[in-house]
Amino acid sequence: KIRSNFLIKIFTFFLIFCLILSFGCKKKKELSDSVTAVISPNGGTIVSTDAKLILEIPPGALSTQITITVKTSSEIFGQYGNLYWVTFSEEKEFTFLKPVTIRIKYILASLPEDAKEENLRIGLLEPMNCWELLSNSIVDKTNRAVSAATEHFSGVGLLYEIPTTGTIKLAFPLLNRVPYGGSVQQTTDSGYIITGYTYSFGNYKPNVYLIKTDKRDNLLWEKFLPSNRSYSVRQTSDMGYIIVGDIKYYYPHSYMECVDLIKTDENSNLLWKKTFIERSGYGYSVQQTLDGGYIITGSTGTRGVDIYLIKTDMHGNTL
Repeated sequence: KIRSNFLIKIFTFFLIFCLILSFGCKKKKELSDSVTAVISPNGGTIVSTDAKLILEIPPGALSTQITITVKTSSEIFGQYGNLYWVTFSEEKEFTFLKPVTIRIKYILASLPEDAKEENLRIGLLEPMNCWELLSNSIVDKTNRAVSAATEHFSGVGLLYEIPTTGTIKLAFPLLNRVPYGGSVQQTTDSGYIITGYTYSFGNYKPNVYLIKTDKRDNLLWEKFLPSNRSYSVRQTSDMGYIIVGDIKYYYPHSYMECVDLIKTDENSNLLWKKTFIERSGYGYSVQQTLDGGYIITGSTGTRGVDIYLIKTDMHGNTL
């Protein structure tokens, strides 16, 4: 009986401990979408938790020290998109003495299909949940960021305008527009080459997505290539890139998935593309061989799931 009571106490203690731990984790999760910083009259910078919103407060914009909190959200008062709610020392309304630069980063492949880069704008949430587009918004296509300056704001979002209709929409990153990574390799300049695919262009068809960064992961360029999916990329001896994946090859009344091999130069310009239509298959890995050609491995479904090995010359012709 004594032992039974002891076990009951241990079990009760364990349950209480789990409840406390669970509450702490939930509380931490609730707070993880906010960042707070104390900014003095000397100015400062605040970066949101998703690293996409940057507030740059210049010297002289404040007469006294204040606390600024930025909450990252996908919904504010029924508005859905890339949204940030900013509060100032518990106050919802605040006016700076000098314009503050608002910068929001974006991923081209994750924008809605009717959103054009040149039409992206910084938007401020006004009373009655209306949006004001900042006319001084500047789109930096190289660094994939939109910036604008203003003295007064609380709700901030990334929006875009459709010029033909004047319609204003929030640039909500649709889940089926998010790029899927397939392969990454460090390049000779210490940067990285990344390949994958994205559904950014609608029609329920994916497109190959190629990304080049420097050694600090800063984007140098990105390119969409005419194929469906890619799973492997390698830098070649001429400093270009070889990519393998698969594409739907269409016949008059049917189609099949075929291995697709793509060659680009060092700036992602397409040099040639080869589709292996002899049988259905998927290309998962590619490597340049000593003779300058390529070796591809993947799978084929002609007889269940078999290993598929292809050797080509330097122009992608099957050997």
